[in-house]
Amino acid sequence: MTNDAKIKKYIQQVREEANEDLKRHVGALTEDFNDKLSGVAEMVGSLMTDMTGVKDKLDVIQSDVEIIKNDLKQKVDRSEFEALVKRVSFVEKKLTTK
Repeated sequence: MTNDAKIKKYIQQVREEANEDLKRHVGALTEDFNDKLSGVAEMVGSLMTDMTGVKDKLDVIQSDVEIIKNDLKQKVDRSEFEALVKRVSFVEKKLTTK
């Protein structure tokens, strides 16, 4: 075998070994990535479940706020109440002075 043939054979052997090492490394990286991706997917699923619960609670709170707003609209505000007290006092004074 000539020196050129030996060199080509050696280069081919080194290249094959490097390819095998690279394939193993890429395979390990892929497996690690897939494991981490699965973990992220589980976390996202858990967050989605939590967010559904939060949304349900917000819906209840929004409904409660609407009820409170409607109840408050039916009540008299302080200035109207004070004016009414003055009017009643005025009417009472007129009635008692007669």
